[in-house]
Amino acid sequence: MQQGDGQGLVPLLARAAFEGSSESKPQGTRGGAGQQSTWGQRVGSAVLYCAASLLITLSNKIVLTSFDFPSAELLGLCQLAATVAVLTLGRLLKVVRVPPLSGAVLRVAWPLPCLFLANLLFGLAGTKSLSLPIFIALRRFTIVMTLLAEVVLLRTVPPASVQLSVLVMTAGSLLAALSDLNATLAGAAFVMANNACSAVQGACVKRCLPHLGSIGVLFFNATVSLPAVLLLVLANSSADKTGAASLHSVLMEFDGWSDWRFIGAFTISCMMGVALQMGALLCVDHNSALTASIMGSVKNVCVTYVGMFVGGDYLFTPANFVGINVSVLGTLTYLWLTFRK
Repeated sequence: MQQGDGQGLVPLLARAAFEGSSESKPQGTRGGAGQQSTWGQRVGSAVLYCAASLLITLSNKIVLTSFDFPSAELLGLCQLAATVAVLTLGRLLKVVRVPPLSGAVLRVAWPLPCLFLANLLFGLAGTKSLSLPIFIALRRFTIVMTLLAEVVLLRTVPPASVQLSVLVMTAGSLLAALSDLNATLAGAAFVMANNACSAVQGACVKRCLPHLGSIGVLFFNATVSLPAVLLLVLANSSADKTGAASLHSVLMEFDGWSDWRFIGAFTISCMMGVALQMGALLCVDHNSALTASIMGSVKNVCVTYVGMFVGGDYLFTPANFVGINVSVLGTLTYLWLTFRK
């Protein structure tokens, strides 16, 4: 993606921190000059994001379950560190261009790491409080919140048919959520806060992309978030065990470090973390934050149906089952409306 250069860069970045787009741009519009993505770029970026989302779920499952790795938080930290390492190496080799962390960049992108960390905290809290199917059903409210965020922050109003498909998804999710007797008020509140942060983050990413580019947004978010996530991992260790040193001792005693199969699976999981974040940014860049949110739900559809039969925490009711399938119908309708030629 082309970026502004020369003397006009700093004023442009400074204005972008406070001003939204005053025009309604069609989905697939890229950059400040209004470049239009091709159909292949739009579909390819969406498929890449969905595939990366599925593959990281599988690789994380292998690391955490098959090899019994003791810390999911540490795995997430390593995935974030891998993102910083890969982009730093690419920057040194001059393979990618990363804007320097200047005051102008901070003024544009400062909300992104804050929203990322809030997403992480609320997501972890919601996951621990709710069953997997109801967690995913409530997470679909991210879609309608993203639509509203794009209208308010980006001045982008989708066609009525797209709005209707989003409402169908939301109505199905609401029906599924209300029928789950295992849902707690606190857990639902955590997930809804998670949804709001995700929606605003998607709109902020779309606003930052024309000025920083996909690589710039990814590098800034990962670099600034990494120390805070490290502190979160240490804090969780201190709360759950006897202190940060206990996490260190557990990792040192983990037998998998001498198993080349675990090392391979762990490395793949870290690289898939990089691919997932890059895929999400490309999907937002070539499509919209709304499409990226819905492509994430496509993966969740598969997880939802698996959760009905695996895990033992799904409470079947007719309303819940119908609600989930209505939401899926709305998702498929949106995909057809968005990607048809």
